[in-house]
Amino acid sequence: MADHKKNPIRSTSEKFVAWCADKSDAARVERTVVQAVVIGVSDFIATINGLPPWASALVTLVGMPVLTIFMAEIGKTGEDNG
Repeated sequence: MADHKKNPIRSTSEKFVAWCADKSDAARVERTVVQAVVIGVSDFIATINGLPPWASALVTLVGMPVLTIFMAEIGKTGEDNG
């Protein structure tokens, strides 16, 4: 049987799940930085499209906890599989 490489999308998603499951301090800091960048980009896009400042603050207040919970749940999936 031929030796096939793993699908690059599958490989990347497996690495992401493993990263979300990593409980080291470095991984936690990395995830926090990534969440801040994602929220910052979301705020920027919302602001240049005319969203008022109070709504931009609301995006940040709601977005960070939602991303945290989302990544934690992905991490639990990684712990269950590995």
